[in-house]
Amino acid sequence: MNKSIVKYLVLSLVAVCVFFAFPSKTAKADFYWADGICGDNLSWRLDFDGTLTISGSGSMYDWSNENAVPWAGMRESIKIVNLNGDITSIGNYAFYGIANVSNYKLPDSLKTIGNYSFYSNYAIQRIILPEGLERIGDFAFANCGNLSSALMPDSVIYIGQYAYSYDLSLKAVYLPHSDVTVGANAFIICPAITTFFTTEEAMKYDAVKAINERFIHYYYDVIYTTDGNGTVIGKSYSYGGDSVELTITPNEGFEIDKVTLSYGEGKTVSVNPDKNGKYIYSGMPDTNKPVEFHVTFKSTINIVQQPQTYTGLVGSKAVYKVIAEGEGLTYQWQLKKGSTWANQSSGGATTSTFTVTAEESRNGKVYRCLITDANGVKCPTDEVKLIIKQPSITITKQPANFSGIAGSKAVFTVEAEGEGLTYQWQLKKGNSWANQNSGGATTSTFSVKADESRNGKIYRCLITNSEGEQIATNSVSITIKEPSITITQQPADVTALVGTNAKFTVVAEGKGLTYQWQLKKGNSWANQSSGGSTTKTFTVKAEESRNGKVYRCLIINADGEQLATNPVTLTVKEPSNSINITVQPENCYAPVGTKAVFKVEAEGEGLTYQWQLKKGSTWADQNSGGATTDTFTVKADASRNGKVYRCLITDINGEQIITDEVTLAVLGENDLPPISPTAGVAEEDGPIVSNDPPEVIVPANNTSAESVQETEPSPAEESVQSPAPAEISEPAAEDEPVAPVNSVDSIG
Repeated sequence: MNKSIVKYLVLSLVAVCVFFAFPSKTAKADFYWADGICGDNLSWRLDFDGTLTISGSGSMYDWSNENAVPWAGMRESIKIVNLNGDITSIGNYAFYGIANVSNYKLPDSLKTIGNYSFYSNYAIQRIILPEGLERIGDFAFANCGNLSSALMPDSVIYIGQYAYSYDLSLKAVYLPHSDVTVGANAFIICPAITTFFTTEEAMKYDAVKAINERFIHYYYDVIYTTDGNGTVIGKSYSYGGDSVELTITPNEGFEIDKVTLSYGEGKTVSVNPDKNGKYIYSGMPDTNKPVEFHVTFKSTINIVQQPQTYTGLVGSKAVYKVIAEGEGLTYQWQLKKGSTWANQSSGGATTSTFTVTAEESRNGKVYRCLITDANGVKCPTDEVKLIIKQPSITITKQPANFSGIAGSKAVFTVEAEGEGLTYQWQLKKGNSWANQNSGGATTSTFSVKADESRNGKIYRCLITNSEGEQIATNSVSITIKEPSITITQQPADVTALVGTNAKFTVVAEGKGLTYQWQLKKGNSWANQSSGGSTTKTFTVKAEESRNGKVYRCLIINADGEQLATNPVTLTVKEPSNSINITVQPENCYAPVGTKAVFKVEAEGEGLTYQWQLKKGSTWADQNSGGATTDTFTVKADASRNGKVYRCLITDINGEQIITDEVTLAVLGENDLPPISPTAGVAEEDGPIVSNDPPEVIVPANNTSAESVQETEPSPAEESVQSPAPAEISEPAAEDEPVAPVNSVDSIG
């Protein structure tokens, strides 16, 4: 039989068998050739017309070689491939050697293309890989002789070895924009490549380095920025020669001003709209670095002066100001919160000038002013910041809280270092601070009367240096409390004659009391520093310049509580010459062991006498030896050599006069007194010795009480009382403290 006839009969028999072996599922459906399972949730069917349909979800099986695929024996009959459902991977060798399919529509769910999956698909010219695809296996598209382009989505992170090798018609390759790993020889033996788009990062792979350098073009990031008065968007990456269309949206009240493209080393070109008003830039630069489109906008409102960023110290005032031109302008200052703006409501927030306190919590805050004209056009100013800086002022001692009784003085003091410092004490009122203007409010020490109305009041000091930098002290408060100091005897006013001592005395009870006498100066009080100014009794010389001066004593207990006495006044008057000294006392020269006698004779009504010993610059009342009579006796021993005495005489009206000062010279056994017609008296164990020699010789180191070491003092010198006013060392000016006096020496 003819071989060709036999072959025909065999084929006819096979066709009949196949027809009955694979009946259709329904009466109306076409018969199909074969079907089966190709994944845990995937099935396949091959129809007689050559359509291979794979349906289901999930991953396709991976086969070990091209002949293990279930439709391997029918490859030549497959003309169409349909991939239906949510297929996530194409298995190894799945479509190996299918030569008659020119187009594959891959599902959007696809993540992986397996090894050799499209190997030797000669009919494929172009295949679209879906966004979301991550991996392309080894030899996946190798030996596809008619494949002309390879465009991979940005999601691809791996391209296997020899993936596109021996693709002789491959002209253009588009590697993904993201960081991608490229296997060895991925594009080997692809002689037709003339365009190769890649990234700078991908150039590290040998598979890419093999491409002729002159064919390589780079993907790069495209960045879009504005001046904040609108938005601009476009494609996120591009390459040389590409076209990019910008979508620009100005904010309300604005229009496009300028559009520029910057790239390379400082190269900038203008981008102008086309005849349809679209901003399309064709012929993107061929570079491997990011490029930037920047858009600025302009408003119908003309801002003449923008607000400026404020840099200042904590507690200072940040002032922002805008000057603008336009019709019926209104202002609204705003604070940036994330990507939105919050209207402010205080500090002049709806005026052209906005003020805010510079606090740590506001450091780095961003503000702007939204200006609106009469037509409702809105224009924001530049964004400005509030920056807290560290001052060149150092507070070395903060003021302390004051706790004291009503009527006392609250004194706050700050110590600081810096150049050209000035001070301003402030009182807290609500959320703001009010400058004070009295009590030393512009000095480092501030005083205020602690009365009930100030209980709980809060103060601080704002310090400013020569550069205008400011820093605020800690806040301090006044607390009014019941005192644990009781004044049992207030000091009294004193009237004293010129040249005498005035004494003021206070008696108080309390724990660990200390005293500070003060002189009133204007509305404040100045501490005194002499005349017993830190004791209960304060002594001051009665001089014309002190007539009418007012003093008080500030008493402080162990807990720091303070209580001031009543103010007292010193009245200084001239004597009426109602006392006349007829005989002044004389210097006395007495041998050791005798008694020296000083005597005064005076005329006046109701005279009383008080002999005094000079001690340094003060005078101490004596209380024995007739110290309160007109005749005063003292034992002449070596320790009294050079002592100086005088007598204070008081009449019935309290007026006083002081005798001349006289000196006691104690003579040794071989010393002779000078001869003088006026002789002082030495009693007991010695003759009367003359006084008032032509020249008194007294050792220099015995001229004051401070330089004499007294031993066995006589009763006349045992009681040391208040200093004599006439001898008190006085400060050069009235503002230096001087000790006033209140004692029996005073009148009134």
